[in-house]
Amino acid sequence: FGDPFRDAYFIDYFGEGRDLVFIVGLVPEGMRISAHAWQGFGFQFLGESPIYPWIGELHKGEHGIVADLGDQTQEFILYGQGQERCLREWPLAEN
Repeated sequence: FGDPFRDAYFIDYFGEGRDLVFIVGLVPEGMRISAHAWQGFGFQFLGESPIYPWIGELHKGEHGIVADLGDQTQEFILYGQGQERCLREWPLAEN
């Protein structure tokens, strides 16, 4: 999965009866969430979140994945295509 990791969560993100795996990865600056789908003989990377000082448990939310960030909870959605794929904070910030 790339980074060393603390936890893996198998969650039916799309409600199709097929789990994605969400990894709480450990990086020098803190932690981040990455999403992966099983594709034949391996995992396909779907996106990752920004880095946070600490990430607790994950669970399915109304729109995406909800993470305990210590002082708050935050929902993340899979967003973008190709190299721009990521897990973005929901609701999306207005520009």
